[in-house]
Amino acid sequence: MIKWDPLFEGACPPDQYKVYYRDVNLVAWESHNVSGKVFQYDLELKCFKEYELAVTASWRRSTETPLKNSRKWKVKTGKGTETYH
Repeated sequence: MIKWDPLFEGACPPDQYKVYYRDVNLVAWESHNVSGKVFQYDLELKCFKEYELAVTASWRRSTETPLKNSRKWKVKTGKGTETYH
């Protein structure tokens, strides 16, 4: 599970977030769209692998914050359930 804080408090909230993930040995990112009212997402990642995770936000599904400017988490999955903030 990956969790994040809302991008704006009291301003224009994003319409959606996009959760990106990739195996650190691969170049291509995969992603899932998440409602702007949700601040966590369960990823089904393989055990004992290293991944990079990131979250972007978008408004009206046309303006997305750049992935290159997003915080990246490098994680290694175990055999249980992990939560990344």
